[in-house]
Parts: sequence; C-alpha cells; structure tokens
Amino acid sequence: NLTESQIEQLDQAFRKSRRNLIKLKSDVDIERLELETLIEGKTLDENATLGQYQRLEKARVKLGTERFRFFVEIRKIIGYERFHELLALNKHRRQKERHQRNRNR
Repeated sequence: NLTESQIEQLDQAFRKSRRNLIKLKSDVDIERLELETLIEGKTLDENATLGQYQRLEKARVKLGTERFRFFVEIRKIIGYERFHELLALNKHRRQKERHQRNRNR
C-alpha cells in the first residue's frame, strides 16, 4: 500500500505531467497538420516538407521524453520494490490481453 505522502506526490506528478502532455500532444498534432498541408498541396516543396517532418519528429521526441520523465518520477516516488510489483502486474495484464486477443481470432 502507498503512504499518504506517496499518494500526494503521485497526484502532483500526474497533474504536472498531464498538463505538459496535453500541450506536447497538441504540438505534435499541429506539426502533423502542417506536414499534411505541405504534402497534400498542389505543388511540393521538398525542402519545406523535409523541414516540417523534422519539426514533427522533434515534437514527438519531446512528447516521448515527457512520458518517460513521468515514468521515472513514479519510480522515484514508489521505490524499488513497489515499482517491480507494478511491472510484474503490468506484464501479467499484457499477457492476459494477448491471450484473449488470440482466442478471439
């Protein structure tokens, strides 16, 4: 079980990360829209399209980095043992979902 302090720290970390993730996801969506606009245009400016693709990839990296930062923050808050318990639960859940999908085929 988590302590009250851990619960509060997790709540704070989640709120902070959630705010960042919302903004970063929006940035990715905007960069993707700009790329689609360039690609779907009547004329193709290869340099502009490549530059926009690179901006999209940078936005994706920032989003992924924020997700990982939150993951690391969780690890710091809950400690080694509880973190590994959660990893084991998550692995079990994924295996169960995979098995269920295979049975439904």
